[in-house]
Amino acid sequence: MLLFLLNRPFGARYILTNRSVQVWSSIGTQRTARVDLNDIADVELDQRPGQAFFRASDIRLKAANGQTIVRLAGVCDAGPFRNAIQRTIQSRRMVQSSLATIAARK
Repeated sequence: MLLFLLNRPFGARYILTNRSVQVWSSIGTQRTARVDLNDIADVELDQRPGQAFFRASDIRLKAANGQTIVRLAGVCDAGPFRNAIQRTIQSRRMVQSSLATIAARK
């Protein structure tokens, strides 16, 4: 319990919106990173030693050229969060495609 309380002030919060993935400091209102969903080509799980016990993994957001844009470290139950990011990216692209079709009709 003491380890959890000591790590909490130094951790990060990960927020998924309909436009971006954001990294915020756990205490305070400071955003440390933001990645637009249009910039993400792939979402990978990377489980490091010791994370299996906590059912956690790192999530790497990759660009089209294969470079890692942001690493979300120590995400608990990372599989469902990865799936949510992928579904949100797909939804965002479908909406943009629909908006482009509607704009072309005018």
